[in-house]
Amino acid sequence: MFTNRKKRLWLLGMALVLVGGMVFVLTSNNVLAQGPDLKDVDTRLKALEKTVDNLFNFIIVIPALAAIMVVVLELRTWLTERSEAQLARGRERREAESAATVDAVMSSVNQILRFQAEQAGIGTRLLETFNPSKGIEAVLGDAKELRRQVKRYNLYQHHVAITRLAEKMQNLEDLYVDLPDFRESIDCNYIRGLAGHLNSQIEATDRYFRAVGELIARKGPLDNLEAISLYFLGVHRKNLNLLEESLECLERALEIWSRGEREILTRIEIAEVVALDTRYTDDKKRVGAAHHAIDGVLDADRTRSQPLTPEQKANLDALKERLYLIEGNYAFRHGDWDGAIENYEKGRLLKPGGVFTTLSIGLGHWKQGLIDEAKQELDQAYHLIVDSHRHLTHFERRGRILRGGSAAIAAKLCGLGDPVGLLGLVLKEIEDLRWKNPETGHTFHIFCPLTKEMHTLTDFENHISRPLDFFQ
Repeated sequence: MFTNRKKRLWLLGMALVLVGGMVFVLTSNNVLAQGPDLKDVDTRLKALEKTVDNLFNFIIVIPALAAIMVVVLELRTWLTERSEAQLARGRERREAESAATVDAVMSSVNQILRFQAEQAGIGTRLLETFNPSKGIEAVLGDAKELRRQVKRYNLYQHHVAITRLAEKMQNLEDLYVDLPDFRESIDCNYIRGLAGHLNSQIEATDRYFRAVGELIARKGPLDNLEAISLYFLGVHRKNLNLLEESLECLERALEIWSRGEREILTRIEIAEVVALDTRYTDDKKRVGAAHHAIDGVLDADRTRSQPLTPEQKANLDALKERLYLIEGNYAFRHGDWDGAIENYEKGRLLKPGGVFTTLSIGLGHWKQGLIDEAKQELDQAYHLIVDSHRHLTHFERRGRILRGGSAAIAAKLCGLGDPVGLLGLVLKEIEDLRWKNPETGHTFHIFCPLTKEMHTLTDFENHISRPLDFFQ
């Protein structure tokens, strides 16, 4: 299809060709200039023939010229369009490349901006953490709030928060050298004492709980923190087998503590410390006092307007089960196997599935010579520990050592061997405990269910590695 421009050019070309052809025909052989001699017939015929030849040549030449012109015009148009298309494609390619370059540059700019924003955020957080004013103020507030939230029954639930806050205090002190804000804060010393206790750090536990008592003596009481700190100091000294010092701390805590669950727990700790200190030779009056305290709470519950919750009653049952375990240990140490098993069974009625009562019943049957019954109880004790995720992931390392060691003892005695490599895990926990306390780690003691006494880590290793030696 011709465009308007092409049509105009084609018509103009045809007109030029026609005009040229006419001029050529009329002027050929000077016909127009001279003209033929009309009187001569032959001359006329020759002139006519020549004119016809010229017209015939014109008819042949003109279309050929026109065709050539059309081809030339079409070729020119095609070349022009092709050139324009190439220019357009080149322009589009350059525009696409430019757009891609711009996108890449903008992407890089955005990445840089995001990185700068992240760095600014990190800088802000670091400033808030380590800035002497903001960081210290935040830690003091966190310590106060955490101290209010932590109770004896939910202590392990706050293990991670307590440990992290204590580490944050230590980081700040490493930067600014023994900050007086933390040293003079009862809340901060209390949290750091709890962290030391939960993570089996001897020096830290002792230092920070002692600091709580000293600060309270200077500044005045704060809730029950003095009694709580004395309680944990007593438990800590029991773990070091410093039983006389432990008893002193626990009895001081009992003097200033209000009546309630903590009073009962302190009485139970006192009963256990006295039993260990006297090697089960006293008259068990502390055990009786703890029983009496629990019974008093239960009796009061019948007349109080707001009765105990099921959780509180379950907790009292667990405490009473622990007392029956201590009473059973008295009988066990004196060779009264029937009396020991009777008390252990009372405890198991209060807390079915109790690990240590079940283990102790198995040991009592073994002492009676009832090996089949013993192995049945020991097998149950082993599976109660190994099949319970809670027992093997106890937050406190000493708790993991005691439970894992008890399971290893039960497995060896009932012929299970060591199917899950438990002994190796317990020995690793013991080495880690020593590693965390390189100077004083050897003073840690672990209660051994075989002997019902506290033993050094080395002696405890020997017991769980060769429990049959104890029965020979």
